[in-house]
Amino acid sequence: MFQAIEISKTYRKGEISSVILSNINLEINEGEYISIFGPSGSGKTSLLNIVGLLDSPDSGEVLFHEKNILSLNPKERLNLRRKEIGYIFSDANLIEELTVAENVELPLLYQKIKKKDRQEQVSAILGEMNLLHKKKEYPQNLTSLQQQKTAIARALVINPSLILADEPTGNLNSTEGNEILDLLSKINDNGTSIFLFSHEKRIAERARKTVQLFDGHLLLDSSLK
Repeated sequence: MFQAIEISKTYRKGEISSVILSNINLEINEGEYISIFGPSGSGKTSLLNIVGLLDSPDSGEVLFHEKNILSLNPKERLNLRRKEIGYIFSDANLIEELTVAENVELPLLYQKIKKKDRQEQVSAILGEMNLLHKKKEYPQNLTSLQQQKTAIARALVINPSLILADEPTGNLNSTEGNEILDLLSKINDNGTSIFLFSHEKRIAERARKTVQLFDGHLLLDSSLK
């Protein structure tokens, strides 16, 4: 489903160049659950942005459903992101001025889905998250766990083929974090591919496969389960 072939990324500031990613080869197939882990500065964020079609490498190829992403114009890339990729961030990243239901509905608005259909899809996914009773609440009235489950509902409502989870347990205690990780495993069991990014090996090991990054280099690619 996704392939990164010999991708490299360098950031430049004045006359100083820093290699962030060096000749990375990586792929994820339909239904896989892969974690990327490494310390701060290892290149995880740069790789996430490339996988999420938010940035491009300086060299190499990026294929998504066999399409060469680098050949797409910005509008085509945006449409692909909106239809195929769900994003989960460490801080939930909800819009405070919108209710739970409105936050979850937002990705559907970009796809110009009829209001009745949007409402049905939002109610269905909130029901799965046990958040239907909170649909009219605002993010500030939710617990951290409820906020993150709302973010997951927003990522899932478009029925994406790929979920990108960036430190999804970062703002939660261990019990809440385990609940989110259990939820991600369930989502993967239902057929959605997942890329999880974390600096904690304990979190990474919840995936079926792990990839380690260090100073922009791929160090490890091994099945865990």
